[in-house]
Amino acid sequence: MHRPGLPVSYDRIATIYDADMGASMALPDVGYYLEQARLAAGPVLELGCGSGRVLQALLADGLLAVGIDRSLPMLQQARARCGSEASLLQMDMRQLALRGHFALALLPYSLVTYLLDEAGWQALAEGLSQTLKERARIIIDAFIPRPQLADGRWMRDYARRHQGRWLVRHKRIQQVNDGSHRIERRYRLPGAFDGRTLCTHEQIRAYTPTQLQALCERHLGRVSAIAWDYGQAASAEDARFCTLTVER
Repeated sequence: MHRPGLPVSYDRIATIYDADMGASMALPDVGYYLEQARLAAGPVLELGCGSGRVLQALLADGLLAVGIDRSLPMLQQARARCGSEASLLQMDMRQLALRGHFALALLPYSLVTYLLDEAGWQALAEGLSQTLKERARIIIDAFIPRPQLADGRWMRDYARRHQGRWLVRHKRIQQVNDGSHRIERRYRLPGAFDGRTLCTHEQIRAYTPTQLQALCERHLGRVSAIAWDYGQAASAEDARFCTLTVER
């Protein structure tokens, strides 16, 4: 059964993900993660690897890396992208069943916003404690909340060419009683989705940089560095994303 916060909607958008959310990332996050992975003294674990957008770059650089994701359709996209030899596992970040000696864990593209409460963070921490070697690093990023976007109104996000057709997305963000947010999306693509509008919804919790740092230090370790827009911005005021490096 689906629990709030688990991104099952990614199952439904796997085939268009790269044209959708993948194409919405205009910042050099892949290059940032690649640089950090090169500094790791050991293998890299990417949580929420999705369609392999980051993992592909790590593997192409000759790094030893493993990708996990809860969504099987997304992992199928990653397999096509990264090749038959890529190490890919279907797994939820709250239920890590790995016993390894990874030197670095990556949680990219706001993955932690699907952790809705302290219990979720604690489950992640317990799994990583069995998965990472001593003195491993964890890199976590999340978008910086903009309250004016959660006004409950439908807005058109984009219209993009995808395989010769126009992919159009509308989105609505509403704050719910516990302070989390419900995100609804509508996709239209001629000749796709059985001719219907594809609708998805998910629940996330937007964390300010201060909240994110506090949660990391409470559950995961010491925050040793903070980057804004993957090194492209000087402060939170000018940035869209906050990326924390955590030392265990």
